[in-house]
Amino acid sequence: MALLLTLNNKWSEGRNMLRPYRWDLLLGIVIAFFFMNPTSFAQSSSSQDLRISLAVIDFKSLTPHAQTNFLQQGLAEALSAQLQKIPQLDIMTRSKVSEVLKEQGFSQTLYVDQTTAPEVGKIVAAEYLLTGTYQVDQDKILLIPQLIQVETGKIIYSETIQESFANKLQLQVTLANKVAKQLSIKLDPLVQPNLQQMAIQNERALQSYVQGLEEQEKQNWLQAQTHFKKAKSILSKQPSPI
Repeated sequence: MALLLTLNNKWSEGRNMLRPYRWDLLLGIVIAFFFMNPTSFAQSSSSQDLRISLAVIDFKSLTPHAQTNFLQQGLAEALSAQLQKIPQLDIMTRSKVSEVLKEQGFSQTLYVDQTTAPEVGKIVAAEYLLTGTYQVDQDKILLIPQLIQVETGKIIYSETIQESFANKLQLQVTLANKVAKQLSIKLDPLVQPNLQQMAIQNERALQSYVQGLEEQEKQNWLQAQTHFKKAKSILSKQPSPI
């Protein structure tokens, strides 16, 4: 739902110029539902009071290949969706973080490290930040996540995770489980099986979605709509997850 709320907020900013297209824009908003499992976000009121706040930041590409740059946002979006399956976490998605930082005058391409983490964490009101770097090497991808504690600025978890490039979206499952472990979260037996399934499963749709986000952040509303509709079209032709 976080992706859906972000889209609603962004499009409301441009609603006056886009009023004649409002029904078409609804098609773009629907794309968020294709990326989310609607049963993934049920949370008890008691668990909400004790949740750990975590903000997901763009990952930085160390590979000079334009065709893999979409993963900078794409991995963050996928992880945001995956981590929202964990009731003990209060996730500020990559899209929301980007919006807040932009309002505060930060660059959209800000790379958070130990130096900038305390300031960024306070702005987005998060206890932890999740970011990192990745590198594509022939047929594999190497991901180095960083889980940063805002209060101290310390990296409490980082390691190199390797996955085949063809199966790169599986990283959202691997990392979500590792983050839960590092934060000493005991997963409910009903949550655990759901966490083994990818929240975002179609790479082409994700790539179009990220292109839409980029245009949306530039307030290019019609271009954003085009990319969201393309992503929806891709998914509608493949209704069953792979």
